[in-house]
Amino acid sequence: MRDRSQMEGELSEVMRSFSSLDVLTGFRKTFMKAINRPLNKAILWPFLQRDLLGPRMDEIFAVTEELLQAGGPALLSAFRKANESLEGYASEAERHGTHYSREYLSGLAKRIHELVRKRSRILNRQAGNVDG
Repeated sequence: MRDRSQMEGELSEVMRSFSSLDVLTGFRKTFMKAINRPLNKAILWPFLQRDLLGPRMDEIFAVTEELLQAGGPALLSAFRKANESLEGYASEAERHGTHYSREYLSGLAKRIHELVRKRSRILNRQAGNVDG
């Protein structure tokens, strides 16, 4: 029971620490380290849909990184791709139905998506200020 509480506390703290897309790379390393720590993995992974890990998880980070690097005409396309990928991942994790899948996998995608939307609103405001 104590091990489970430690794992949940560690992952919750990692999730809470992710407050900006500017730290996406560092957050990704910390998150992956936490979910792959042997004790955490033994507790957590039986309750996760395996195909949401590995390449699928890599994809949500990759499309977000692509969005952060996009500019000009490619920005809208990158934003749409990120939205679609993040929403799909979150929905699939929710449908899996376990607490851990909803909390940590769907929660991850939703948090990234929230930060993407926040960044988009800031960029839209800046563009509005530049244009008029």
